Amino acid sequence: MSLPTPSVAQVRQLLFAAGLATVAACSDANDPGATTGALTGAIRLLDEDNPPPTGGHVRVFRSVAEFEEQLTSTITAPMTRESGTWRFALRNLPPGTYYLKACWSFGCADVRTGGAPRPFTVQAGRTTDMSAAL
Repeated sequence: MSLPTPSVAQVRQLLFAAGLATVAACSDANDPGATTGALTGAIRLLDEDNPPPTGGHVRVFRSVAEFEEQLTSTITAPMTRESGTWRFALRNLPPGTYYLKACWSFGCADVRTGGAPRPFTVQAGRTTDMSAAL
């Protein structure tokens, strides 16, 4: 299934988001012996007057090559919209580096920094929080 190409305005928003994405890792004291971690986050859309339809989801990729080539991700999670912010949670991820795309019916938005895919590191027993404005 092919997704539509984003508009020029949406691409500009994606480029602007590169400087706004932040990552912070916080300890998950509930399971210090865990072998997996979690990635949670909130995505705020800059175009509040024209939000995409409900039903967004995130796609997570294990490598830059998969991310750039837009290969089908085997790791996905639904996003829910709360007061203009889309939230997601991915649990039981093996430790490692991940790259994220937020997707809606109009296409997917890459989470980037300075034009490059933004890596998110998941550690066992920890939750990595990802917040971005697109």
